[in-house]
Amino acid sequence: MIDPENTSEDTILTLLADGNEDAFRHIFSKYSDRIYQVALGYLRSGTLAEEVVQDVFMRVWTGRAGLRQVHHFEGWLFIMSRNHILNYLEKLANERKALHSLRLSAPQWEETTDRRLVDRQYEDLLREAVVSLSPMQKDIYRMAREEQLTYDQIGRKLGISALTVKTHMSRALRHIRHFFRAYGETIRLFISLFTR
Repeated sequence: MIDPENTSEDTILTLLADGNEDAFRHIFSKYSDRIYQVALGYLRSGTLAEEVVQDVFMRVWTGRAGLRQVHHFEGWLFIMSRNHILNYLEKLANERKALHSLRLSAPQWEETTDRRLVDRQYEDLLREAVVSLSPMQKDIYRMAREEQLTYDQIGRKLGISALTVKTHMSRALRHIRHFFRAYGETIRLFISLFTR
């Protein structure tokens, strides 16, 4: 066990570079809240801020051997975090731009029986995609989307790490995307019937 009072950060980073999990936990505990707060300020989403923290510390752990060449860890960590946040912002901007283009190019239609039918078709497909997930992915997806729980909260409920929750959620979303892609042509045909 590391005694942070009597151990320098350089020593802790050397231990981390050697794969010491206590050193990693100490570094995570020391910096994760600050990174979360900065990410939250920019992204305005607790879930996205939590993803930034998880991604940043996953990169710290997987690249731990390179920490021996880092001379100012705190500065290095916050530059990496800032770059990660900027990547998220760019991704969000691109998604918003694509959504805006889709809205402009799609014909405007009223909330009619046809529209409700299309919405119901989408919801049925989503339900079917969720049902086809593994039990763990299904539980995590529902807790994140329906109960609006964070990865940490889900992890505590299920007795697993937030990183494991994130992995299951990523796989669940990938599965749902593939599911919709498989039905993509059917959905486009179905929607086109109601937008002519």
